[in-house]
Amino acid sequence: PRPLHRFLYSLRLTQKWNMFAPTVFRKDGWFVIKGKLVDGTIVDVYRLSMKAPTFAKPPNVHDMYGNQRQTKYQMNISRANNRNRLSAYGHYLCRRWNKHFDNKKPIAVLKIYFMIERTPKPGAPIRLKKRMIWEHYCIMKYKSWAKSI
Repeated sequence: PRPLHRFLYSLRLTQKWNMFAPTVFRKDGWFVIKGKLVDGTIVDVYRLSMKAPTFAKPPNVHDMYGNQRQTKYQMNISRANNRNRLSAYGHYLCRRWNKHFDNKKPIAVLKIYFMIERTPKPGAPIRLKKRMIWEHYCIMKYKSWAKSI
């Protein structure tokens, strides 16, 4: 009823609790970004590491993202129907890698994976699923290399 709503609003008792209900999140995850340099080396683009990436769960997933804004952005791009954002993110990753290594070890192609961890029922084992969400060509002439990473 409208009069009750006005009264509750005046006391600031009209808060929403849908952040906590009706259920908890059922899945979570983290990114793994595997790249191939022009010399053929497989690298971990996300961590700016010359080592091949691992798909194992990091000790603290939250620490991977840096801040809440980056966390929100990456969770949004992990969902379907984000071709434009994924393309822009791929370009950013290429620029970031090449800038970090002063273009001495240019990246040719990369693949963005999202590791999905479903929240199990109590006592059930944790299940992981690797999902490739984007393939990006930093240098178009190496497009065929994407199959080999």
